[in-house]
Parts: sequence; C-alpha cells; structure tokens
Amino acid sequence: MSNEAKHTPNDLQVADWTEMPAGLPDGWVAIHSEKDGGCVGYCRADVAPIFAAAPALLAACEEAAQIIKTARQYYPTSIRNADTFALENTCATVGAAIAKAKTGA
Repeated sequence: MSNEAKHTPNDLQVADWTEMPAGLPDGWVAIHSEKDGGCVGYCRADVAPIFAAAPALLAACEEAAQIIKTARQYYPTSIRNADTFALENTCATVGAAIAKAKTGA
C-alpha cells in the first residue's frame, strides 16, 4: 500500500489557457501543478478557486484540529455546557472535513 497522499498537491493553480480535451463543457478550466506544470484535472470555472485552494484549506483544518485538542485539555469544567457542546461540534465537523479530504469518503 502506498503512503502517498490521496488529496491534491499543495501547489495548484487555475489555468484557463490550457487546450481542453474534446467533450468538456464550455466554462471548464484546467487545474495545474505549479511545481511541474502538469494538469491534475478539470473542473467548472466557478469551483476552480476552491479546488485550487483545497490543499491550503486542508492544512488549515488540520491546524484547527490541533488547536481544538489543546483547548480540550485546558477547558475548565466551570464553562457552560453550551460552550463545551460547541467545541465538540466544531471538533467533529473539522475531523469529518479532514477525513473526507484525505479519503474522499
């Protein structure tokens, strides 16, 4: 089994100058790796910025997950239940986003 990341590389850019394959609808753009210039995929132009930002968004979620784990350790028991509930919901949401980004599930 490979240890390579299943998520997108960290050096993506939207490139609308690429010759598009036949059969793709109008309004689609190519996503390229800045590192090697290779095309990693195609998507609609309206979602291309999110696709290209996906590696940075994943990194932000992973950092947030670490901060939440630290907050759990120092969260005083005197804090209201609603605040504890909000922290746990945030932790679950961030964890689910990370899992989906890494596994697609």
